[in-house]
Amino acid sequence: MKKLVIVLAVAMLSVGAFGRDFVDPAVVTNDNTNIHSQDNSLATSWCAYKAYPWTWGGHWEWDSINVATIKVYMDVGMWVSVYNCTGLKIKVNQDTVTTYSGSTTMKVSCNIPLTFGYSWAPESTFIGALDGDPSFSPSSLTPGTNQVVTVTLKLKNVDLSAYAGGTNCQFIGTLTVKVKPTLTVTIPSSGGC
Repeated sequence: MKKLVIVLAVAMLSVGAFGRDFVDPAVVTNDNTNIHSQDNSLATSWCAYKAYPWTWGGHWEWDSINVATIKVYMDVGMWVSVYNCTGLKIKVNQDTVTTYSGSTTMKVSCNIPLTFGYSWAPESTFIGALDGDPSFSPSSLTPGTNQVVTVTLKLKNVDLSAYAGGTNCQFIGTLTVKVKPTLTVTIPSSGGC
């Protein structure tokens, strides 16, 4: 009797050493999409696998199997970088009695095509006006790194009576450089990626 029990136990363990099928080994149809579980292949829309058998690595364990692939997407943002952006200065020099001009260069890196704009905020005691718009050369950029842009500023009707004679490096205003992307806006579809 003991021999019979041992034989039955060994027989049961040997059967249990193989993994069972977790899906029907036959071709399964769902929403008109065939799942080829018999040959363990990933289906187009539905994924199913026939389970692998047990393996022995010091203890019984399942083999890991691939059951899905996930595509990963991202939106790429737009960026602009100006080297030393808070340390740029324009020193204007006198052209005539009441006109002044000056320029500086800045290094611009960007991942989008863009054009330049500006705003001008004169110091409260400064008397004078911009002589036309400040110029940017080149006036637009394509994506790239360390692109040199020359900014030129002209002033007219300048009256220096508010400032003490002989003053060096008198602050007279702030020119703020602006950029605008020129790429075509792509609106994502309702389904996203």
